[in-house]
Amino acid sequence: MGTGAGRPIPRFLRGAGRRSRPRPPRTIAYQKAFASSQYSLGSAVGIVMLLILLAASLGYLRLLRRQGEQL
Repeated sequence: MGTGAGRPIPRFLRGAGRRSRPRPPRTIAYQKAFASSQYSLGSAVGIVMLLILLAASLGYLRLLRRQGEQL
């Protein structure tokens, strides 16, 4: 089992299973930031995810408002 700073890494974080499966962006951000010590890249992935979710949320709220829903 791999270790990180003397602590065992849980199995679900070690990438058990097939490697060809697509990984969610949050997993990519974690792996880039902490496993590879590329903190700036992990941070950039997090910021991009935040902007995408913000745009989707604002679009949804605008759609609700056009349909006459009260928020």
